[in-house]
Amino acid sequence: MFKYDDWGTLLQDIQGSESQCKRFKDLIDGEKLHKGLEEQKARMRELQQIANNILDMLKEDREEQKELAQKAKKLELFKKLYTSPYSDRKDRNPERVEGTCEWFISHQRFHNWQESKTSSLLWVSADCGCGKSVLAKYLVDTVLPSTASRTTCYFFFKDDFEDQRSAVSALCCILRQLFIQNNALLSDKILETFETDGEKLTGSFRTLWDILISAADHDAGEIICILDALDECKDEGRAQIAEALRELYGTRTRKFVLKFLLTSRPYVHIQRDFQSLENRLPTIHLSGESELELEKISREINLFIKSRVKDIGANLQLLPDEQKLLQDELTRVPNRTYLWVYLTLDVIRKSVNISRGSIRRGINEIPKTVEEAYDKILCRSHDSKKAMRLLHIVVAAARPLSLNEMALALAIKENHRTYDDLELELELEV
Repeated sequence: MFKYDDWGTLLQDIQGSESQCKRFKDLIDGEKLHKGLEEQKARMRELQQIANNILDMLKEDREEQKELAQKAKKLELFKKLYTSPYSDRKDRNPERVEGTCEWFISHQRFHNWQESKTSSLLWVSADCGCGKSVLAKYLVDTVLPSTASRTTCYFFFKDDFEDQRSAVSALCCILRQLFIQNNALLSDKILETFETDGEKLTGSFRTLWDILISAADHDAGEIICILDALDECKDEGRAQIAEALRELYGTRTRKFVLKFLLTSRPYVHIQRDFQSLENRLPTIHLSGESELELEKISREINLFIKSRVKDIGANLQLLPDEQKLLQDELTRVPNRTYLWVYLTLDVIRKSVNISRGSIRRGINEIPKTVEEAYDKILCRSHDSKKAMRLLHIVVAAARPLSLNEMALALAIKENHRTYDDLELELELEV
C-alpha cells in the first residue's frame, strides 16, 4: 500500500474512486434494467402469442362446431329426402344385352337433346315390353353418368310400391341425388327452408319443385333428370309433373340448363298433358318410326334372343345345334318384342316338352304372339277359374291395382254385404 503524506490528497483519491464506483454501478444497474425490460418484453410477446394461439384455437373450434352442425343438418336433410330406395329400384331392371339400345343413342333427336346447351325436354314413348326401363337404366349408368360439369338424377316409377308411384317421392329422391353429388348447391337458405318447414316441406310438390329450380339457377352446370315409366305415377302427381314441365319449358328462356328425359307408354292422356309443348317436345318411339329404325330394332332384339338362348341352353344343358335351332325359330317369328322374348323363354324354361334331346318336338310349343305367351302362362295355373277371374279384374280395373287391392277384389262374392262377410275370404298379405 502506498503511503500518502497528505490526508487531504488521500481523501480526494478516495472520493474519486467512490465516484468512479458509483458511475460503474449505475452503468451495471442500467444494463440490468435494460436486460430486464427486454426479457419482460419477450415474455409479453410470448404471452401474446399464447393468447393469439388460444384465440385461433377457439375460432377454429367454433368453425369446426359450425361445420359439424351444418353437416348434421345436411345428413338429417338427406335422411328426410330418402323417401324411396331409388338406386335399388333402378337396379331391379336387368342390364342391357351388349349391342342393344344402340339405335336409340344414335337417334338424331336424342343427340339434339343431349348436346343442347339450354334446358330441353325429350319424351320416349314405348309400349309394354319394348325395353324402356332397361334403356333408362343404361342411360343413367353408362351414357349419361354424372361428371364434373353434369349431374344426372333419376327416378323409376313403378306401380307395385306406393312410394314408387309418388311424384313427391320422385322429387325428394332427385333433390337428394343432386345435393349429394353437388354439395355446393345446398345453400344455407335451402337448409333453413327445410329446417323451418320440416316434414311438411317433403310432402309439398310445389315447394320441392321450386327448390330444384332455385338450385339449378345457381351455376349448377348441366342437370339431367330421367323419369322412367311416367304412366305408372299416380294421376295427381303426373298432372303436377306435367304442369311444372309446361311452365319450365314454355316460351320463357331459362339461363340454366335443366334437362328432363321422360319414358312412358304412348297413352293419349299423357300426350294431352304436354299438348301446349307439342312443338317443343321431341318424341322417340321405341317401336320405331321408319323401316330403317324397325330393322335396327329387329337386329337388337335378335341379339337379346341370342343372349337369352345361351342362358337357357346352359340351364337345360342344350347342345350347340339345339340352341341354334331354338334361336332360329325365335328370330323367325315376326313382330318380335322384348316382352314376347321374355315370356316365351319363360314358357320354354318351365315346359316339360322342351329339354335336351326333345327340342325339335318341343319347338312347336313356342308362342307366336305376346297374347299366346300369356295364355300359356295362365294355362299353367292350378285353378283356371281363379286365373280367369283374376284376368278379368286386371282388364276391368281403371288403374293398376296393388296386391292387397287385388286380393280384396278377388275375395268379393255376390252374397257379401259387409267387410266382415269377406274378411275370412281374404288371402294373407304378401
